[in-house]
Amino acid sequence: MIAALCWGALLALKLTLGHGTLGVSFDWGVLLCIPSFTLGMVLARWYRAPGRYARIVGSDCGTATALALTFAAIQFRLPDILVLPLFCLVILSAALNDGWVQRVLTIRPLYRLGILSYSIYLVHTLLLRPWQLFYQKILHAQLSTGGAAVAVLLLLSIVIACSEVTYRWVETPGREAFGRLARRPRQVLSRRPSFGGEAEQALAAGGVASAEPFA
Repeated sequence: MIAALCWGALLALKLTLGHGTLGVSFDWGVLLCIPSFTLGMVLARWYRAPGRYARIVGSDCGTATALALTFAAIQFRLPDILVLPLFCLVILSAALNDGWVQRVLTIRPLYRLGILSYSIYLVHTLLLRPWQLFYQKILHAQLSTGGAAVAVLLLLSIVIACSEVTYRWVETPGREAFGRLARRPRQVLSRRPSFGGEAEQALAAGGVASAEPFA
């Protein structure tokens, strides 16, 4: 139900913004991030508590089917609002998979890229913008095939190296700090004073415990 509401919200925003795509880099497109983030949380919930179809969705055949459908949708240029559920299916299927897909995705280099993925997402635009300016203003958009291959490898190396730094010194400390803030209310509640058995029962029931009058 929540997933359907998120999809409906994305569709409504797409029609309202009038750009025809789900891009988030212009105007009020950032609003699209809210239902998208919620949809991601729904996927995480499904992953933790899979239903009766988890074995089918997470099988090698299920993952291959999800990938094939997604690639076909992109190839035939279907509206991105229709491609989005297929991407969700690919993510869920790959996460539930325990076959060859899991073995491939857990190869050490790919696994490390997965760990760094959020940092890569954060820093890659900051690094690509200067390169675009350099390519257009200095190189005048002139680059041979070999030069382009070297440039791509160099950019990828720089992005991954910077992501290692931001993961270690920004993302991890930030996540730990937010974790401490989230645990603080629970710690405060766990340290609340005890008022005795009768008072505790009254508070739990939402009432006020009777007390003996002062002498």
